[in-house]
Amino acid sequence: MGVVFFNIMDKNTWKRIVFTFTISCMVMAGFLFLSKRSLVSANYFIRYFPAHLYSRSFTLNLNLNSFYIAGATETRAYLANYTAPSKILCVDQFASDSTLYNFSFDNNISLSQSYSTFIDSPFIYLFDGIFPQVLRARFSNYTFSRILVPDLYFSSSCALAMDSNNFVMRRFDKQRGRNIFICVSDTSKRINLFPAVLQKQVDGLFCTDGSLSKDNFSKRFLYTYFYRNEYMLLDSNLKVINRYHTIDTTSRANIKISQVSSDHSTTFSAPPGFINLGSSFTGNWLVVQSPVKAKNETTEMFTGNTVLDCYTLSDNKYHFSIHIPDIDHQKVNSFKISGNKLYVIQGNYFTVYHLSFISQDR
Repeated sequence: MGVVFFNIMDKNTWKRIVFTFTISCMVMAGFLFLSKRSLVSANYFIRYFPAHLYSRSFTLNLNLNSFYIAGATETRAYLANYTAPSKILCVDQFASDSTLYNFSFDNNISLSQSYSTFIDSPFIYLFDGIFPQVLRARFSNYTFSRILVPDLYFSSSCALAMDSNNFVMRRFDKQRGRNIFICVSDTSKRINLFPAVLQKQVDGLFCTDGSLSKDNFSKRFLYTYFYRNEYMLLDSNLKVINRYHTIDTTSRANIKISQVSSDHSTTFSAPPGFINLGSSFTGNWLVVQSPVKAKNETTEMFTGNTVLDCYTLSDNKYHFSIHIPDIDHQKVNSFKISGNKLYVIQGNYFTVYHLSFISQDR
């Protein structure tokens, strides 16, 4: 732990690294499409699909494909927009009430195109790792204010609020040559490092890429790697509780990296092998989206649905999987569970599912 300082040369280097990483993330969807044939090939594990695990409550056409789920409770979901950071759509679990909030920004605030929104009501946070800053608003005042300007670059898509004053972020540590987690406080401005959480396998940058989620009830965090069969549960202070594995058999990131000599950056030299596309957890239940076909799944079954694998965290046990049917040939691109509700976005469609295997009792 400690405070980190950077000079101008370091900042320029970081800018190249963050720019390269952002571009690489933009082409991941293309890589996933190109590698679709290999993903559909049978793997050495099986899935279970019991009946009556879930039921669809309703589907809502959002008329836009730029929404994603930025937060949720057991009664409503909060949808942010990739192209309009000032707009937040709130939809309740029965679709009987939906509200579009329009927020304003304090003067002299500008955002890069690489930002993400995280909502833990009543607070809304905007994280921008390119123009390093954290913005905060409330549903009661509808105005974003800058509360933190960390003197370092970080991954906008992997940043969350630990509480209203402390924030966890992932960034590339040049000295260590790999991604690490940091915690930044908007009160003390102190930067604490957590270098032992993420474990390097190949290059330290892409091989440790993944998604970070939070359970607002327990205040715990969960990180799921994209390219290996591993996820880890963290407590509210970012201490690793345990490391677990999914049912997939790929334990080492299947990626190929090359160096770009013109700007000394790193990029993919071949489509990466995705193992997990995202995850969400609530209480003891974890749901992981997998792009890999199991040995007992038919190609028709697999290609017409999005697969969500369900685990319990207390014993690292795989229980079963559920299929989310494609809508207009669109797969799940954002999802979150809260209590016994599963909120899903597929292109311009928002759907709420009731999960019968999760009790409302905590």
